[in-house]
Amino acid sequence: MVKTLTLGLLAISVAVLSPSVWRVLSEIVLGGFWFEFGLLILGFASILLAAIASRRSGATSSTSAVTPNALAMGLLLAFLGVVWGWYASDPVWVFRGWAVCLSGLICLSARLSSLTFFHLACLAFFLPLSLWRLAPEIHSYGQMIATSFAGAMLDLAKIFYFARGNVIGLVSTDFLENGQCSGLRLLGPALLVTLGYSFLCGYRSMRTIYLALVCVFWVLVLNGVRIAYFAWRQDNQPSPLSFNAPLADTLCLLGILFLSWSANQFFEALRTKEVESDPDQANSSGTATKDFSQAIYFVYGFLIGIVFIGSAILYRDSTHPYVRLSSRAMASALEGIKIPEEIEGWKLTEVSNSKESIKPVFKHGETWFQREWHLAKQSDDSSSMQLRLEGPWSYPPQIDWHWRWFGWHLNTPIVDELGQFSWAMNRSIVEEAFVVSSNLGIASSDPSGSPVLQLSLIQQGYQPYSQKQQKSQKELFGKFRKAIEEQIRAKVSDGLDR
Repeated sequence: MVKTLTLGLLAISVAVLSPSVWRVLSEIVLGGFWFEFGLLILGFASILLAAIASRRSGATSSTSAVTPNALAMGLLLAFLGVVWGWYASDPVWVFRGWAVCLSGLICLSARLSSLTFFHLACLAFFLPLSLWRLAPEIHSYGQMIATSFAGAMLDLAKIFYFARGNVIGLVSTDFLENGQCSGLRLLGPALLVTLGYSFLCGYRSMRTIYLALVCVFWVLVLNGVRIAYFAWRQDNQPSPLSFNAPLADTLCLLGILFLSWSANQFFEALRTKEVESDPDQANSSGTATKDFSQAIYFVYGFLIGIVFIGSAILYRDSTHPYVRLSSRAMASALEGIKIPEEIEGWKLTEVSNSKESIKPVFKHGETWFQREWHLAKQSDDSSSMQLRLEGPWSYPPQIDWHWRWFGWHLNTPIVDELGQFSWAMNRSIVEEAFVVSSNLGIASSDPSGSPVLQLSLIQQGYQPYSQKQQKSQKELFGKFRKAIEEQIRAKVSDGLDR
């Protein structure tokens, strides 16, 4: 009776959360997020293989079935993920909660062990990495470490370089390695393959964490090697080998996996005997019965909470639907955006190759638009600004992510004026700037209801700007924002795919 009730609640939880899962999958397919789609396939293949391996190992007896304690711990993570997804309007976290509930349903139905449930829940909660709202922060700190390592290698090679935040530039060519310093490449695939291998081998949690940390370490190191190699070539240094970007990606991934596997063999050599068994098997029947009677109430509580929050998400999504856009509709809305050549005495010139442009690894689609215009005051040659438009983002990162990536530091808190953000920043004692920025909904006036573009107007100079200048900049930004939003609304109406 208890097992039947638990299976029923798990099935209801999976069903209630399924619309949010469908929303994530729809965004991946319609937006052309093929990298994320590959991560999903790789992750669920690992989950399936881990379950099959557990079945083939014979871990299906009543003593090794998933325990209420293990189920309660996993469902606690699922509940927290669903609550955060509801609070932050982020269906990816709801997706993770659904995947953990599905893992529990599989393990309880097939009488798989608690260790197998841990493996499945860990893989499920990991997916999909690239759609994390924390991805810009993760990649930023990781890229900072990789760039520092690349700088150390260039120092050894006696190549003069300079650093702008997470990006390396060459003194000889005044060239920024934006393409190579755009995030941690191969972090998702390398981690998924490593975790999948660990789970298939039946390793315990400590060894799995050890292998994951080793994998991340080698991702950072080889990413730094890649940056140093391309900087070496850009400096016209002789090189016995020549690699293009796809071949470099392949070699880096193989290197990461080989070095992680080597670390695993080293770990194996230090142990005289590896015992990969479920600790719950050692419990006596009396202890198991006591744990069962106590933990099952937590299981019921978490499942009821998940069903309740999932129902609230269903109601909110039905009243405030998220507009999904196909990649073709996205392209048609963004490619033809026009900016007037002159406005209020400012002459606009589009910049073809901006030094601080970046195509981030953690972007939310295969298509990435980034355009920049230079504004010059006709009556004053010393006054200038930059207008920047980039995206699209399914879930916009922090509004100042681009400038922090290139080494800028905030002088003042970010001020939010009804969706229009402004702040002052500096990068050195002679570089200061004032920024006005906003997220523009592509298919909806509400940025939380559709993919967004980030529009920014930057005034950069060598001294702080007066309140009058800041007010004038905000008013000018409002006119640009209105003109661009009207163009997007007019072009996207025929390409909506609801």
